[in-house]
Amino acid sequence: MSASSNSNNYSSVVIAGASGNLGNQIVKAFLNQPNVRTHILVRNESKHKVEELIKLGAHIIEGDVTTSSVEELAQSFKGIEVIVSALSGDHSVVFDGQLKLLNAAKLSGVKKFVPSSYGFNFQDYLQLGDSLLIDPKKKLINDLQSQNQVDYLLIHNGLFYSYAFFPGFLFQKENDTIKYYGDLNVKIQLTDTLDIAKYVVEASLNPQLKNKSINVAGDEKTLEELAHLSFPQTQLKFEKLGSAQDLKNLIQKEIQQGLKPEQIGPIIYQQLQWIAISGVAHPPKTDNDLFNVKPLSLNDYVKNQKQ
Repeated sequence: MSASSNSNNYSSVVIAGASGNLGNQIVKAFLNQPNVRTHILVRNESKHKVEELIKLGAHIIEGDVTTSSVEELAQSFKGIEVIVSALSGDHSVVFDGQLKLLNAAKLSGVKKFVPSSYGFNFQDYLQLGDSLLIDPKKKLINDLQSQNQVDYLLIHNGLFYSYAFFPGFLFQKENDTIKYYGDLNVKIQLTDTLDIAKYVVEASLNPQLKNKSINVAGDEKTLEELAHLSFPQTQLKFEKLGSAQDLKNLIQKEIQQGLKPEQIGPIIYQQLQWIAISGVAHPPKTDNDLFNVKPLSLNDYVKNQKQ
């Protein structure tokens, strides 16, 4: 069933961050909805990055969340019902830029704002300070929740499938030995990017889904299962480096000693690792049953990568 088959659903949307990997997939998923007019917010100098989306039928709105004024953005959003953000970056983008989108939405009469909240459910389960990457997003949500002019929806999907296989992220491999933090039995929820896009479309267009967090997941695996999927041809030996709390303590010690610019990226990486292996942001249930999405399993994702 099409997400836009309900005549009461929203029918006009603008996506910010369309040139990114997830943003690109979200736009394509919206373009598959025949009764939805899909716009993308694009800087003039970035139009070449979205030529494929334009050919597929996306309508360009020229603008930039960092340099355009709230009033300029609001003027461009006249007649738009939903703003979906797939923005990523530093504080100036994910907080300041998205706050501009929110304020422009208020001025232009946009009915719903879906901020960039993909990944772990930081809003319900994490504290400020748990992640340098997530903190600006969490601060934005506080602003979203304190206003009552525009509906919002937070969409969380656990770990992206591709992230689970980044070298050195969940495991350190030395010969046939897998070194890890945490508990091999901890469960991690994960979702494929294509399926995240499908969930975003259905959730965004449904006026009844608003002012709350939505948790979806394509699959759920233990840390040990992920190790075997990552290194299928190896007879694995496991060596525990410490608990999840041990990893967090190491991270906090490094931060307290002061971070050089070149250390920020690795610390963000480690903080995401801690969130994954600690299970702290693992919701007790998903909202998958609210959607007409049959997600790709992680096993099938791995098979597809090998083809």
